[in-house]
Amino acid sequence: MEQHEKQHKVGKHRYVSDGMRYEYYQKARKDRTKVLSLAQGGLGLPFLFCT
Repeated sequence: MEQHEKQHKVGKHRYVSDGMRYEYYQKARKDRTKVLSLAQGGLGLPFLFCT
C-alpha cells in the first residue's frame, strides 16, 4: 500500500492539501496465469481487459 497526498489548485500557482489517497498493489506471481479478453465497447470499438 502506498500513501499519496492529494492536492488541488487554488489560483494560478498555489496548491492546497485535499486529503490522502491510497494505492494498493497486488504482486503478480510468475506461476500465476493472466487471462486477457477482448470485448466490444459501447461505441463499437474493441477493448482489451485482464482478469
